[in-house]
Amino acid sequence: MKIKKVSILSLIILTSSFFVRLNINSTSGENLVFTRMGQFEECYFAFDVQVVNNIAYIADAGNGFWILNVSNSAEPTELSHKLLGGVEHCVYVENNIAFVADYNNGLIIFDVTNPFNPLQIGQYTNGNAISFVDNENDLACIGDPFLSILNISDLALSIEIYRDEDLPIIDLIIKEDILFCLELFQGLTILNISNPALPVVIDQWLSAGPMYRDIEIQDDVIFIASNIGLKALNISDLTNLQEIVLDTGGNAVRSLYISNNLLYLVESDENLIAFNITDIDNIEKVGQYTESGGVLNSVFVSNDVIYTTAQSDGLIIIGKESSTNISEMYSAPYIIGLFCLTVISTINFMKRKKRR
Repeated sequence: MKIKKVSILSLIILTSSFFVRLNINSTSGENLVFTRMGQFEECYFAFDVQVVNNIAYIADAGNGFWILNVSNSAEPTELSHKLLGGVEHCVYVENNIAFVADYNNGLIIFDVTNPFNPLQIGQYTNGNAISFVDNENDLACIGDPFLSILNISDLALSIEIYRDEDLPIIDLIIKEDILFCLELFQGLTILNISNPALPVVIDQWLSAGPMYRDIEIQDDVIFIASNIGLKALNISDLTNLQEIVLDTGGNAVRSLYISNNLLYLVESDENLIAFNITDIDNIEKVGQYTESGGVLNSVFVSNDVIYTTAQSDGLIIIGKESSTNISEMYSAPYIIGLFCLTVISTINFMKRKKRR
């Protein structure tokens, strides 16, 4: 009789703790804790960064092109520094080739196979600033003050194959044969560039008023940074773009980056915020880092380490880890209840066996 009572008690503990645990898991998400790991302060006005194989490439507006070793996040070290004499605004690196966009000097191309001694191997002097490179198709698309498409099959001699001076671009991105162009004050223009010398407009999402800054794409959603908050469009049908309503606070957003279903954004100049975008209809804020008194320009994520440029503060390296989920606090009674129930059931079984 005593054993039966204890069995019932154990079952109650097990069942109640199980339902408590289920209830908590259904209402709480993973939270991330951001911690500053290191900093490189030598930059004058760090604007853009990309990291490949623990090497950081920085476009430092007014102070050239930096290459850093960031394998030790606490102590990033300089590998090389090139003064370019302009206003460096964007950097894109792929297959040991670095493309540095400069307001004064156009697109400057470096071979960075030896990061201690990057070699300039090409230049396109058209005064444009934003670049996106499609090495697979030997294309470079650049913008600001207008859209240009270059053939870069010969890196020493980039050839312009298309120009649209009526399309002022602040950011752009390629997905297969589709070029998404973000206009500074107008919105989004989508081009089919299967023939890059003769792009065809597929559709536009025009919304004058905000100042647009950056775009990122995941699956069938394009995210747009603006000075009145984060916006998103469903692009599953490129001829019928649908705006997705987001509840993210409406603060000014400067830069975006997507990694592992997390959208990182620079908000209100000094905040780095991460959203879980697994469910686009219910995106969830999961972490925030604030650089008090600083102005964050861009964000890049590599191997779960976050790199952000911070104007005169240079490169800031941020680590992230999961905070303890509150549901873990309730796992102990669940396990204890399961253990007690198992032991007592075994005792009951052995007693019944002896009686037989």
